Order: sequence, then structure tokens, then C-alpha cells
Amino acid sequence: MAGQNTGIKLLVVLLLVISFGLAGGGYTLLKQEKERSAQLEAELNDTQRKYRDAQAEIEQQNTKISGLTTSLDKANSDISKLNAKVSEEQRARQDAVSKLEELTADLAKQSGLTNDLQKRLAETQGSLKEADKRVKEMEEQLKSAESKKAELEEKLKSFEEKASNVELGKIVVSPEQAAAKKADSARKPAKKLEGKVLVVNKDYRFAVINLGSKDGINAGAVFSVMRGSKNLGDVKVEKVHDTMSAAGFVTPDLKDKIIEGDSVIQK
Repeated sequence: MAGQNTGIKLLVVLLLVISFGLAGGGYTLLKQEKERSAQLEAELNDTQRKYRDAQAEIEQQNTKISGLTTSLDKANSDISKLNAKVSEEQRARQDAVSKLEELTADLAKQSGLTNDLQKRLAETQGSLKEADKRVKEMEEQLKSAESKKAELEEKLKSFEEKASNVELGKIVVSPEQAAAKKADSARKPAKKLEGKVLVVNKDYRFAVINLGSKDGINAGAVFSVMRGSKNLGDVKVEKVHDTMSAAGFVTPDLKDKIIEGDSVIQK
């Protein structure tokens, strides 16, 4: 009986020891759980704070992205406007190049015309110089002819004075002789004027002949140009001076035939 009580006491003691051991372990576990819970809560709070910071940063980045999108749209619009201006400038440049090419072609054409005109002017000036030279020569010839004419007139005057001092016998003409003389004069044709070609201007299609108003020449008179017995063509007097006249070519191909020194006979 005593041994049985002792066993019971030991069992009770053992149970108490186990209970106290379990109670101490539970307290330790509870304390650890509390510490772990506090740590987890701190980590959760830190995570929430980081989440809020991340949200704020995301919102800030979205704002920046929205601003950049607006700037990009504006930049794209500006680029479109610049492309339109570039296209317009290119078209204007092409038009300017085309006009420049046209002006260059016109300038080349005008330069060619200018060179041709200068060449013709030089030729005309050469012809004018030659004509001036011929005119001077003709003036010298005219002076010489007038001098000779003056000498002849002086000799004729002297001869007439001498002849006036000579008494001629009285000539008696019968009526029959007078009638015959008058009929003979009527039968004789008027003498045609003859002269020479002094100057030929083939460019302006005229010639200068040595017959003028003193020879009874009037504007409109027509002369045949002769070389020996060959008739080369006709000229018509257009301008009359005292001792010479300018006559235009009536026959078209006369300019290729006539030369200085050819004879002219009034038609």
C-alpha cells in the first residue's frame, strides 16, 4: 500500500514536472511568435511604405510619360510642317532651276544673235569705210573733172571771143534747102545718154553712175547696163545729184553681174 502511494506521488511529481516543462516551452514559443509577429508586421509596414513610394514614383513617371507624349506629338506635328516646307522648297528650287535653264538658253541665243549682229555691224562698218573711201575718190575725181570743165569753159569762152571777131560771109539758104534740113532733123532720133558705173553696192542693191541733173537726168530714168555688146540688166535712177546719180537694180540677178566700169545707156 505504501509502495503504491509512493508510485502515485512519483507519477504526480512527474506530471507536474512535465506540466511545468510544457508551460515554460509554451511561454518561450509564445514569446518567439510575438517577436516573429512584430518582425513580420514591421516588414509588412516597410513593404507597404515601399509600395506607396513605388505607386507615387509610378504616378510621377506616368506624368512624365504624358508630358513626353505631348512633346512627341508636338514634335511630330512640327516635323510634318517642316517636311511640307521642305517639299515646297524643293518644288520652288526645281522651278528656279528650270527657269535658270530657260534663261541660260535664252542668254546663249541672245549671245549668238549679239555676235551675229556684231559681225554684221563690223561688215557694215567695213562696207561704209569702203564706201567712204570710194566717195572720197569720187569727190577727188569730181574736183578734177570740175577743174577740167572750168579749163574747157575758159577755152570755149576764149574761142567764142575770137570767133566773134571773125566776120562770116552771109549765107543764103533757099526755101527748098530749109525744108529739107527741117525734114532731116525730124528724121534723126534723139541721142541717148551714155555713161559709166562708178560704184557698185551689192548689199543695198544700187549703183552710182556718172550722169546727173546737169546731163538732164531725172529720177525714174531707166538705163541698160552694158558690157561691150552684152546687156546685163536694167537700173532705175532713184536719187539725182549734179554730176552723178544713184540707181537701184531693176533686174534681180544684176547684183551678181554688174561691176565698176560697165557702160550705161538710157532706154
